[in-house]
Amino acid sequence: MRREVSQRLLLVGLVSLALAMSGCILTPAIDGIQRSGVTESGRRGILQESLRDFHSNLFWGRLNEAVAQVDDENRIVLQEKLLSTKKLGRVVDSEVQFVKFSEDAYEADVEVSTRFHIFSTNTIESRNQRERWRFSLGSGWKVIELESVPTENV
Repeated sequence: MRREVSQRLLLVGLVSLALAMSGCILTPAIDGIQRSGVTESGRRGILQESLRDFHSNLFWGRLNEAVAQVDDENRIVLQEKLLSTKKLGRVVDSEVQFVKFSEDAYEADVEVSTRFHIFSTNTIESRNQRERWRFSLGSGWKVIELESVPTENV
């Protein structure tokens, strides 16, 4: 009787361990699917990373890295915009105010509050930057449009 009970407990323990381990095995696969952007929630998460990287590159003045996140069709125009902005001043702070995704989360409108140090006047200027991003499975999230709108001087 004791032997049957211990065998059953051993069997239950092994089955429980197998189930727990199978979850661990599936986790990388599920994470890979999310990070590929196949799912809507995956695309939403990837955009947060892309926004952080893009604005970090702008903050540090790394335009080559920032332009790498711009859509090929719009690269020349947006590169010129970014370069002219860099010549005027330096980003000292930026914060994403809101993100509005399209229904299928393949496009997103983003509004970013940005503060610039303007070299010529040695002042800080606050701006709202409106960005439009588009996702493709081949290249991820890319900026397709940028529009800076001055809001106030500080």
